[in-house]
Amino acid sequence: MITSPVVGYARCAAETSDRADQVRVLRLLRVPPSRIFLDEPLRGALPRPGLQQALSLLQPGDTLITPGLARLSRSLSDARSIIEQIAQCRARVSLVS
Repeated sequence: MITSPVVGYARCAAETSDRADQVRVLRLLRVPPSRIFLDEPLRGALPRPGLQQALSLLQPGDTLITPGLARLSRSLSDARSIIEQIAQCRARVSLVS
């Protein structure tokens, strides 16, 4: 179990059940509701305000939890960039399913 402060992030599909399932996973991992950030389905490379809010909260030793790599990013290069930002904060990322 993760014991450091946590922040949850999910990028939701169009189905509301997908959103509920991802939030349920994050809550089971004891992410406080006030620290769960969501982005709605996006087309193209639009900004992701939920992700930006989640990243802005990260402090050294924190963990960003997301329900899988596909929920963090749609491309490997974008995922790498996000993970590098997390590492620069001296935080960690946990991909769960």
